Amino acid sequence: ALIVRYMRQSRGLSLNQAARLGGVTGPAIAHMEQGRMDISEQRLRTLVRAYGYTWDEYRACADGKPIPISYRDECLALVATLEE
Repeated sequence: ALIVRYMRQSRGLSLNQAARLGGVTGPAIAHMEQGRMDISEQRLRTLVRAYGYTWDEYRACADGKPIPISYRDECLALVATLEE
């Protein structure tokens, strides 16, 4: 879930923009990113591709490559969510 959120945020996509790319709703993206909703592999592959990443890049993070998330990015993402 954190990997998908990082990938979305690294591309500067809002929840609604990501939802349009992934064919779901903004709240669904939020639930997936927070681990409150399961993501099928097919949907995950769609999101990873829509965010401009490869499946290999996703797998590298899933296999333990550090995700470069900073507190600043976390705060900006929260503020963006509140603005929506």
